[in-house]
Amino acid sequence: MKYLLSDGKYAHLKSIVQTSAHLRDYLDLPKDAVEEIKHIAHAHLPSNCWRKAPLVLLGYESNDLNELMRNKKLPPILCIGEFVSYRMHDEQSANASFLYVVWLQDEFAPHMSDGNQTLFKRLDWESVSSSRHPV
Repeated sequence: MKYLLSDGKYAHLKSIVQTSAHLRDYLDLPKDAVEEIKHIAHAHLPSNCWRKAPLVLLGYESNDLNELMRNKKLPPILCIGEFVSYRMHDEQSANASFLYVVWLQDEFAPHMSDGNQTLFKRLDWESVSSSRHPV
C-alpha cells in the first residue's frame, strides 16, 4: 500500500502491527501519554526483523492524549506501521528512508482510517525521518 505525502512523494507501508493490547489499567497514570504510547508501540516491534528508524505518533498532543488515557477513552486499536519513502539522491538514484508511524483508530480495517491518512499526509517526512532517535 502506498500513501501520498504533502511533498508529492509516496510512502509505502512495508509491514504493520495492529493490536488492542495497548489499553491498560494503570495504578498511577503515566506522566506523558505520548511517550507511554510510543513505549507500548516499541514493545510490539519485532526486534530482529525491522530496521532502525525514528518512531512518530500521529495526531495527538500530550495534553489531549493524557486526558483520553485518564478517562479511559483511548481509541481501541493501536497501529504501528513500517514505512519507506524513496528520495532522489541524484538524477540516477534514490535513497530509501524508513520511518515507524504509530496511530490510534476505532477499527482494524482499513489499515489506516481516513482521518489518520490526512494526518499522515501532513508529515514532514524529511524532518521526521532524519531524526537522530531511531527505535
